Amino acid sequence: TQCDEEEAQTEMWEAHTYGKAPVHFASREECEGVASTIETIGVKTEVAPEWDD
Repeated sequence: TQCDEEEAQTEMWEAHTYGKAPVHFASREECEGVASTIETIGVKTEVAPEWDD
């Protein structure tokens, strides 16, 4: 997701602690690509808008 190590550790901690964590903010198409990559290591993903319009 092109984040630095500190941000990656924060996202990892949130996912571990809360069972989920937002990890990438971009267009839906780009987020779907990132989700596919993350899923290759066995992590479940969900692509969703950051907020409802």
